[in-house]
Amino acid sequence: MSLSTATPTTFIVFDFETLMNGYFIEPLELAAVGVSSDLEFTDTKFSELIKPPADVPFTFFVTRLTGITQEHVQDKGSATKVLSDFNRIFNQENIIFVAQNAKYDLSVLRGFPEECKDILQLPFLDTIKLARALLPNQVKFNLDALAEVFGLQVEGRRHRAMPDSVLTAKVFIELVKLANERGVTTMEKIIEISAIKPRKKLRLKQSKISPNQLRLL
Repeated sequence: MSLSTATPTTFIVFDFETLMNGYFIEPLELAAVGVSSDLEFTDTKFSELIKPPADVPFTFFVTRLTGITQEHVQDKGSATKVLSDFNRIFNQENIIFVAQNAKYDLSVLRGFPEECKDILQLPFLDTIKLARALLPNQVKFNLDALAEVFGLQVEGRRHRAMPDSVLTAKVFIELVKLANERGVTTMEKIIEISAIKPRKKLRLKQSKISPNQLRLL
């Protein structure tokens, strides 16, 4: 099973783990995996821990949720370095990005407009938007709930970027297969259903949220 496309397309399914820095979201980990338009995993993988700014504290909640401690990131690259690398690697016209609750992960990229200036011009699809269109009777749309719909299991620890990227990719594949069964067979239609509309923003500023509300998707 595959999507009809005018040119070969690769989906890059990605996920951030994050910290809160006042009103801003700071990336802590970024991972991505590739999926072909034939809905098969490719060899493409990206996974990096990110050292946050020195004035951004680790919270007990984040460490408990992710298992990541300050010691894990002490010698890692900054967000500027990691996101510049991510932009360089995935700045390709045939790429479409996919994420669970893509508005959140896209907002992290938008917080680094110079480092991510090329990939921010590419399409971003949201598995939640796609699921809402295809599963009208579904009540919950978080990643665990969607995985349960399709009988999928996480490979590794939830709330780590790579296992969550892989699980999101599997959910995306199942959603596209379901769309195919219902007559949605073109890339253009999938984009129409699930794309996040582009906009420009220099730095994410949002309503204050508590650590316990952060990234429970």
